[in-house]
Amino acid sequence: MKRVLYEIITGVRVGFIPSMILTLLTPFSLLYGLICLIRRWIYEVGVLKGKRLPIPVVCIGSVVAGGTGKTSMTIYLAELLASRGIKPVIICSGYGGRSKSTIIVSDGKRITADVEAAGDEAYMLAERMLRQGIPVIAGRDRFKAGMIAFNRFKPDLLLLDDGFQHLKLSRDLDLVVVDGAEPFGTGRLLPAGTLREPPSALKRADLIILMNSGSSERKVKRLSGGKLICRSNRIPSHLRPIGERNRVKLNKLQGKKVLAVCSIGNPSSFERMLSNLGCRVHLLGFPDHHFYSREDLKAIEEMKVEFDLIVTTAKDEPKLLRLGFRNGLVLEIDLEMDHQLIESLILTLRDSPDKTMQRCV
Repeated sequence: MKRVLYEIITGVRVGFIPSMILTLLTPFSLLYGLICLIRRWIYEVGVLKGKRLPIPVVCIGSVVAGGTGKTSMTIYLAELLASRGIKPVIICSGYGGRSKSTIIVSDGKRITADVEAAGDEAYMLAERMLRQGIPVIAGRDRFKAGMIAFNRFKPDLLLLDDGFQHLKLSRDLDLVVVDGAEPFGTGRLLPAGTLREPPSALKRADLIILMNSGSSERKVKRLSGGKLICRSNRIPSHLRPIGERNRVKLNKLQGKKVLAVCSIGNPSSFERMLSNLGCRVHLLGFPDHHFYSREDLKAIEEMKVEFDLIVTTAKDEPKLLRLGFRNGLVLEIDLEMDHQLIESLILTLRDSPDKTMQRCV
């Protein structure tokens, strides 16, 4: 059902019935937008105040649900800070995970929770951050997660992954990632669209990162009130077998018929990325954060005979591995950063009144 609804609100399914469903959902979107504006105003005027942690918090978020590159940006910033001798801890919601409590997914030395408990994004972050020894904590209560990080790991600062709407926690910097191709998703608010907040929410950002720059930069700048915009691109780095570390060159895909299996927020971006590598792609997409079942695995196994290769994402890898599936490749993706981004980030940190933030430069 979730998959069908996503296809309706994103325009994949069209026709009389999808149009009727969108019409029925529109009043709920208007109500949702009103609630967002009232909630934001309550915090802005000080009726409610975000809790303040004893260490600086840098938030990486978005105004669109899924697929903008927030997690890739979190990884990049964590690695950048670690290279400068700054010790961060990443805290995230653990969305999709079965744990209802705040859990340490990784202590920076080993993974301490499985993908089912932590959720796919938190687990992927934990695996990636082991290389730098950076802990990852997941939990709905970000303040509680932050206090655990502060008491257990004594970090210099916290990176709040996907927390732009989490006004309950005060932060020192808000970095908002915007997809240059579709900066405001479908243009409609949840549940009739993919917008989490009205575009005017961009005015709360300290720095806007335009991912995969398109023709929308001027519009984003206008709606954000003239906030500084920096450019970045997600680019394929290499392939590797599922569950392994050895690299496979991207040219292995050229001319091949590929089954692309994913459960991410923007599956069409994964499909386009593979197509640009010179292969013929058939997308088998599942809802974002979907946990594969034995029936899903059976369907994939039945389809694979028609294809030369199966390719999935790093986010999907642990969910396939838990079922014993290894017959495929993972497409690894890096960020290509405009030097302006690093310079702007350094300037933003330097202007911060917090001395720990200033140490990042």
